[in-house]
Amino acid sequence: MIDIDKNLPVLVANLIKRMSPQEKEILVSNLDTLTLRDLQKGVLEGRPYLEPDAFVRVAVDYVSFEIPEPKITEFLIRLSRLLRAPEIMLRWNNNGAAFAKTASNAEFRKALQNIQNIIADGVVTFEFGPHSLYSTGGGCMLLETPLSNRMKKKIALEFLKLCGYLVKINATYFSAAVIKERVEVKKE
Repeated sequence: MIDIDKNLPVLVANLIKRMSPQEKEILVSNLDTLTLRDLQKGVLEGRPYLEPDAFVRVAVDYVSFEIPEPKITEFLIRLSRLLRAPEIMLRWNNNGAAFAKTASNAEFRKALQNIQNIIADGVVTFEFGPHSLYSTGGGCMLLETPLSNRMKKKIALEFLKLCGYLVKINATYFSAAVIKERVEVKKE
């Protein structure tokens, strides 16, 4: 019998070797080295890797999120208010057809309700002026933005507040994961 805890990195490496180039590309686009490092560290320390209930990472030119599904719409509304874009452009595909809709801040909630199932399971792009938010379904979102570090941090803290956590973070670049009703913050 294989001891999965001790052999997980080797098992994952062997699995990756058997993947097609397309599968590897999908894997790489969904994982980053910090996540892999955290996974390996957890395995080596004998603790299981726990999927966070919510997650945010603030980096040089982006903010990424894993948002609990019931919080997605409210998060998008709060984000639109923080970014103060007069209009939001929504783009998505459904059954092979491309769609686009422009909504004012006042119309944004209704526009979200009309495509809620697509936001939950599909790919949607939101353009808040010069800021682009990409949603790949399941609450995974990436905000590419030229915002100041202060504003990116404000967005991250607003997200954590929406999830029910008031946190003080002293780092400019960081990740925060909500795991078992606890917030774990790591300086990046």
